[in-house]
Amino acid sequence: GVFGGSKEDAARDLLAKSFQQTNLWTDGPVKLVANVVWRHGPVKTVANVTMPRPKNQDLNLTYEISWAGPDKWRAEWSGPGYSRITVLNSGKLYRSSNLPAPPLAVLQFEKALGALNGNSPEGPWISPPLDLSKSKMQISNEKVGKTNAKCVSLAVGTWCIDPVSGHALSSRNLEEGTFEYNDYVKVGEVEFPQSLRMTFGADVQQESTISISRGITFADSLFAAPPNSTPSDFPSCADMDKTSLPGHLDKRVQPMIPRLSGRYGTVWLYATVGKDGAIQLLRVINGSWPELDKSAMEAVQQWKYSPYTRCGQPVEVETVIVVNFFKGS
Repeated sequence: GVFGGSKEDAARDLLAKSFQQTNLWTDGPVKLVANVVWRHGPVKTVANVTMPRPKNQDLNLTYEISWAGPDKWRAEWSGPGYSRITVLNSGKLYRSSNLPAPPLAVLQFEKALGALNGNSPEGPWISPPLDLSKSKMQISNEKVGKTNAKCVSLAVGTWCIDPVSGHALSSRNLEEGTFEYNDYVKVGEVEFPQSLRMTFGADVQQESTISISRGITFADSLFAAPPNSTPSDFPSCADMDKTSLPGHLDKRVQPMIPRLSGRYGTVWLYATVGKDGAIQLLRVINGSWPELDKSAMEAVQQWKYSPYTRCGQPVEVETVIVVNFFKGS
């Protein structure tokens, strides 16, 4: 059940330790439970991501993050049929892609990285982390592989952690399946998994190997605006934890259930939310029945958010919206 007092505090501390000790993306002094550590960039992370496709050849993509600091970085996807470059430099965020919306598997991998630090789907460096001080928690004991894990459940999902090392072994929720983290290595003051696996039920959605390099020098040209990209304001400031705030859904329109269709399923939508909180771009990235896709699009297009903010300024963000049509609803 939900623990109060010392038990919930212990769960909160365990989750905070796990988030903090894998955080590659923080510079400067960071409080790690009772100690203060320093982390220094730059860092380069390369992931080779394999997405099994039962009826076709497996899809192999490379994801490369060149991190010079919280206000200067580049993230690039490359591989057969897909390329995407995101650059943050001097308070401007640039995106360039060969597709109008990222594939669902790409967004899920970015969320898996973000979940290591308690972040949301926009990735480990864009969105603010979970506010653990205000989150109600449940804790349970589970066997994860050969490890007796402590699993901490919040409204947004469940993290299973090795209580001895503090390593996150998995994170999961009902809509997105389970992210599994393995083969941790020490990289400076940080411990980070070298392999990541995503499953949904019995199906493996993707597997990846991750390598990390520190102490490298990036050429300034790497952080130039990519070709055919449009800049948007994306400021950085000294205390991003306190001045980066997620938007809130203020107006939700429920999708109409098509009459007499007998259909049910889940529709995944990619959306950009503008500075005014309105939906700007909306695409189906993993559909269900065509009539359900259409109903979900028509409803979500009317949603309105309070703006996402950074350093007190509203910013445009990407997000993933999941619409469920349940049988009998």
